[in-house]
Amino acid sequence: MIYRSEHMVLRSVMDVFQGKVNDVMICEEISGTQGSYYTLVAVKDHGTVKKLLSVIKRSEKNMDCCVDQFNYNNCFYMVFPYIKERKLEDFYMANMLPLATCEEICQNVLLQCMSSTLPYPLLELVIKQRQFHLLKDNSILPGYCMDLSDLNENSEEKDCALQCAICIQELLQAKHTKKNVSYQLLQKKISRHSYSTFRELYTDIRLSRTNIEKRGIKKTLQIFWQDHQNAVIRTLLYLSVIFVVLLLVMFFTNVIWGEVPFLRIFFNNFKQIGTESLVN
Repeated sequence: MIYRSEHMVLRSVMDVFQGKVNDVMICEEISGTQGSYYTLVAVKDHGTVKKLLSVIKRSEKNMDCCVDQFNYNNCFYMVFPYIKERKLEDFYMANMLPLATCEEICQNVLLQCMSSTLPYPLLELVIKQRQFHLLKDNSILPGYCMDLSDLNENSEEKDCALQCAICIQELLQAKHTKKNVSYQLLQKKISRHSYSTFRELYTDIRLSRTNIEKRGIKKTLQIFWQDHQNAVIRTLLYLSVIFVVLLLVMFFTNVIWGEVPFLRIFFNNFKQIGTESLVN
């Protein structure tokens, strides 16, 4: 299906969500530079459109993350950048990571929320619905595949901060030990609804993070193995295959010619130069 705005012409390539009040599609831009993809949120419920427009109008933020907004075929559309899916919930392997790395990822989630230009009611949905993607360097990018059926137009920063604290607590759950000061602190403050701003949450996370110990050679090798064991095993497998192939080549050349030709490079390679023999 084709969607047209004043600035863009989008062609739907994949439906990723269908809900009561809105749908979400991945679209390709076909009016300009082809190959550019976007996340298109199509709001089809008129009551939700009214609330959404009110939220956008009242927001103090510029909503720079939204590439375009337009009406088309009795629907309201919002265009966001397309994020290649690498969902945090699927790629966050807490049991295999040291606590310091888990806390780093949690802090990156918080920083992404703090820097978001989404109005708080939309940002709250992103956090509650865990629309976060984990990159290979442990940084975080937000996704925009939102279900707007739970949109609360009165949500404020304190609501987003509380939801973010709950999200971080869940991420640290697997590391629930006495050394995990961050988890203990979050557990107490969430129960009291103590967070009213992201900055308060950031201060707690920053101050309670586990100190990164100086690593010895053994610890460094352990962490390297945890992070790269698949690549190491794959490399060793390739080297083993190459070694076996070389052995087979040497065996068959020795059977056919009685020697292995390329070994001449290392043995008796200067017995004769041209017509002159160097062997007496």
